Amino acid sequence: MEWFWSMYSWTEKTFWNSLTKKLCSFFFISAFQLGMVVYIYSALEDIRAIHKNHTVSAEILTLVEARIDSAILWTLILWGICLVFIAFMVWYLRYLIVRPLKMTISIFNEIGAGEGDLSREIPTITHDEIRELSVSYNRFLTKMREIISNVRLMTVRIAMDSARTRKNIHESLESARQQDDFATKVCDASNQTTSGINQVTEQTQAISSTTLSNLDVARVSFDELKSVADRIYDISTKVGHFNQTVDYLSQRSASIKTIVELIKEISDQTNLLALNAAIEAARAGESGRGFAVVADEVRKLAERVKTATDEISGNIDGMLSLVAETQAETNEISSDTQLAREVVSKASQQFGRMMGDFEQTAGSLRGIADTMETFAETNREVNLHVAQIHELSQNVSERLLHTEEVADVLSGAAEQVQDLVSRFIIGEGVFDKALNSARQTRDELQTVLGRLAGEGVNLFDQQYRPIPGVTPPKYHTSYDSKVESVLQPIYDRAVQDAKGGRYCVMVDSNGYAPTHNSFYSRPVTGDLQKDLASSRDKRIYNDKAGLRSARNTQPMLLQTYVRDTGEVLSEMALPVMVQGRHWGALRLGFDPNDMLSAANS
Repeated sequence: MEWFWSMYSWTEKTFWNSLTKKLCSFFFISAFQLGMVVYIYSALEDIRAIHKNHTVSAEILTLVEARIDSAILWTLILWGICLVFIAFMVWYLRYLIVRPLKMTISIFNEIGAGEGDLSREIPTITHDEIRELSVSYNRFLTKMREIISNVRLMTVRIAMDSARTRKNIHESLESARQQDDFATKVCDASNQTTSGINQVTEQTQAISSTTLSNLDVARVSFDELKSVADRIYDISTKVGHFNQTVDYLSQRSASIKTIVELIKEISDQTNLLALNAAIEAARAGESGRGFAVVADEVRKLAERVKTATDEISGNIDGMLSLVAETQAETNEISSDTQLAREVVSKASQQFGRMMGDFEQTAGSLRGIADTMETFAETNREVNLHVAQIHELSQNVSERLLHTEEVADVLSGAAEQVQDLVSRFIIGEGVFDKALNSARQTRDELQTVLGRLAGEGVNLFDQQYRPIPGVTPPKYHTSYDSKVESVLQPIYDRAVQDAKGGRYCVMVDSNGYAPTHNSFYSRPVTGDLQKDLASSRDKRIYNDKAGLRSARNTQPMLLQTYVRDTGEVLSEMALPVMVQGRHWGALRLGFDPNDMLSAANS
């Protein structure tokens, strides 16, 4: 049977490749009927010939020929009626079948080409299966519009979540890097601390050992100090006794001096008496000569006694002086000894307390040494944990980098899906309304730019002149001051018309925005955060999202990104043409949450 279906397929493809040709096949019925008419006509001609060759009355012959002519006439009439009916049926069926199908094909071609307008439905102009087909297709189209609308919203939500995820991943990655840096610093500090703890432990142990050794020496010194205190006490007692002896010696020496003074007085008196005796002997003359010799000897003896007593007196005075000095020094020694005894006693007590402190210090040092050893062990464990944290931070950073790449791929896939579904016009929903509004705004702005270009304004000037002392940087061009007052009202109206609108701005192919919305064109204040949020005109937005929008030539680019202010926004970017040249793009930003909320409501 394959050859039959192959032949049938070839025949259909060659001869019956349209519904009109298929409907025209009804004319074969007329051809068959015409063949029947020709056959009947030929048969009747044969009957006439038979009648002419045989004798038949003229009256019968005329009647037969009349019937034959009538049969031929009515056969021709019926064939003509059949032909007309077939032609009518071909036209009518073509009207009922081909016209709706061609309309359907035209709609399908419009959907398949260009932007894919799914807002058009197939008209239901018949009351047959084609009408059911149209109604079924329209229901399918409604479902498709619903699906595409949901896909749009889902991709917006996915892109929004992806942007937030990228933002969180970026922040987490930065935190992980900081954590890694902190862990590295903590690890280094811990290593230094471990080294310091080891040194402190060694020094503490050395101090403890030295303290114990000093404690032993101190005990010996304490015993020696107690012995010294006892000896000082004995010395003090002996000095007291010696002081008494010196005092007694001083008293005895004073008594001797009194006696010497008495002897001296006696000697003086004896000398005086000898002198008087000599005088009297001289008066007696020769008789008194012997007495004079005696008197002289007595006088000499008295003088020697005086001399001896003077010497004894001097020695006694010296001795008394020495005894007094000895007594004074003994008193000083006694006082110093008493003071030394008190000092040594206090020193002994303090030394005893110091020994107690030494013992406590030794115990504390042993405790410190044990604690430092424990702390060193704990610090080694901390160091190990910090090293593990460092390794985990590196692993987290690597995984976050991989996750960031996956998030970028997911975001790119979501944007591709957004790009695909955004090509379809469904004629309903918040997205289509925003897209239509953006297209109308773009067309209006293109008209304005075209008029300015026609007036000689060089809109393609890309000689950006920096404005000094401004952060973030801003630039002037030859045309920025000429478009501000014209474009800003259109920008502001577009933001108000868009659901959840945040900004509307045109940028050239390098991302330069000659002006911005009026509420984003505030004067520079010098406050970076404030200027970043409210003074955004005359800047070059050459980030990844900004350049993609600025250089987009597709009918529409939809992307979701994290703005430099930290907001997560979605953006429609439509190419802007000036005098047939691609100038840049219209960027309409909106809050995806507002659009999703409006769609859900």
